[in-house]
Amino acid sequence: MTKSEQRQLLRAICNNVRDAPLRQSEDWPVDWDGHELRELTAYAFTRERTSLMQERTSSGRHRRLAARNEIICRRLY
Repeated sequence: MTKSEQRQLLRAICNNVRDAPLRQSEDWPVDWDGHELRELTAYAFTRERTSLMQERTSSGRHRRLAARNEIICRRLY
């Protein structure tokens, strides 16, 4: 995957995380504030995870832990 393709994919994921919950904004309880909306956003990102990275198999677990290590060590977030 090229850098351009990586950026394009990340934009698509973030756009989906933004757009999917907003489509249901009329259903949100009126008393929700930043706390609940942050939980909703976290849930939306969780739904975007691939099944491979959620698997408990050795290959899925290995990739998930390796990615987490890179993110932490390189301070990518």
